[in-house]
Amino acid sequence: MMTMTTKMLTIRETSAFLLGTDNILILTHQNPDGDTCGSAAALCVALRSLGKCCYIFPNSTVTNRYLPFIEKYLAQDSAWQPETVVSVDVADTTLLTDESKRYSQDVALCIDHHPSNVLYAKYTLLDAEAAATGEIILDLVRDIGAEVTQDIALPLYLAIATDTGCFRFSNTTSRTFRAAADLLETGIDFVDINNRFFETKSKSRLLIEQRINENIRYFDNGRTAIAALTKQLINDTGAKEEDIENISSFLRSIEGVEIAVLLRERGDNLWKISVRTSSAANASAICSLLGGGGHARAAGCTYSGSYDEAVAAIIRSIETEKT
Repeated sequence: MMTMTTKMLTIRETSAFLLGTDNILILTHQNPDGDTCGSAAALCVALRSLGKCCYIFPNSTVTNRYLPFIEKYLAQDSAWQPETVVSVDVADTTLLTDESKRYSQDVALCIDHHPSNVLYAKYTLLDAEAAATGEIILDLVRDIGAEVTQDIALPLYLAIATDTGCFRFSNTTSRTFRAAADLLETGIDFVDINNRFFETKSKSRLLIEQRINENIRYFDNGRTAIAALTKQLINDTGAKEEDIENISSFLRSIEGVEIAVLLRERGDNLWKISVRTSSAANASAICSLLGGGGHARAAGCTYSGSYDEAVAAIIRSIETEKT
């Protein structure tokens, strides 16, 4: 974790900063979701529409679900050097890809909505009340004077819809619905995004859910559910990264479960822990006890140790947070 003295900016101050610079490179986080990809694409289009030279840094961990939204904006010329580096939806430089970490000391502006942001950039536009970074980008696009075209509206709808579970999660607000309504006014095909990202599951995804359901362990009279996603399980089902996305929410959908925990095996005795909660517990507080963070209802951390040790550690964190 890297912390530095940052200057917090308003929307207007951020607009002035972006309008006063050029040759902009946008960074997304590793294992990118709809919010970081959609926000990056929309910001890139908006800045280009104002005559700025702007690219998105290639993300080696992006899945085929999100690649089409950023593909045509990716930097291809290895000799090109950015004047300004901007990160979107990246709370910590540890979340950057291995390739983009070379810019971790050079991020001039971070635009984010995570309350756990460690303030690593020179300037930070942080709105923890926003349901998605896409909401902030929409305000910013308007403020810099760019027209909200379909090329901007579609990725922003993706950003907002995916971070709110298609407007089902508790982070959804009246601001979220107003933003979505404004984006729909441009005529984007939002139904296609809803179908692809919220109504369609691959056969591998269904098989993974079935297998995970077989190894769920319940604690606290069924209020906490914990399951493992091992490398062997992924290999057995032939699952790709897009089949695994947001799999922890599957556990949270079980009746009576208030805290859902998925431990994904990332290496020998290395686990990526994803926590999803109801209003009964704070996911970010739970994960922060293990060096992670995120949002009140969705957060994550990593743990080095055996599976049983990882389970014991997250249970201790849950019990500590609830006391």
